[in-house]
Amino acid sequence: MKTLENLEKSFREATTAEPRDEERIAVVCREFLAHPDAASWFHLPLVLEEFINACASLGRYDDAIAAVKQAIAEGLESQPDPRHLISGLLLQAGRPEEAHALYAAIRADTPDDVWLYNAAALDYLKFRDQARGLAWLTDGLALALRTKDRDGLAEQLAERRSETRAALGLPPDGLQREAERLLARSRSGKASRQR
Repeated sequence: MKTLENLEKSFREATTAEPRDEERIAVVCREFLAHPDAASWFHLPLVLEEFINACASLGRYDDAIAAVKQAIAEGLESQPDPRHLISGLLLQAGRPEEAHALYAAIRADTPDDVWLYNAAALDYLKFRDQARGLAWLTDGLALALRTKDRDGLAEQLAERRSETRAALGLPPDGLQREAERLLARSRSGKASRQR
């Protein structure tokens, strides 16, 4: 078994090499993650992230999903819920029904997390499911407005929603106009405070 020092060196070399060799990265990460003392030596979420990205690039989605599950079991926390990473991988793997079900479960567990709506919308738009992306943007924007934009996402959600509606041939609606009014007031308030 390689020493942790050698594994860290291999990891850094593999992840900074140009062009990227995803297969090499996956092998090095797997070796690192298999070492019993790796967590005491290095920041494992970084290794897992590289492993997940390499596996996804190689089309090894089940390996990437297993790595996300391992990271969650080992305490990975994020906002939104880290299970959203699995949903994105399921979409990338061409398994949309599983992704829909998982997103629905996460939403049921964290209905007031505007970051979830944003992440789901981005995933759906990335994989050209504009109707679902728009639905998540709509619900996320409505939540952001209801909570007085406590997470600072209303502007981003409103812009993406406007672009998506336009791409689908839909005109601005009441929610869009309400968001624009709120954002205009917010910008005006910030400008007057800065004077």
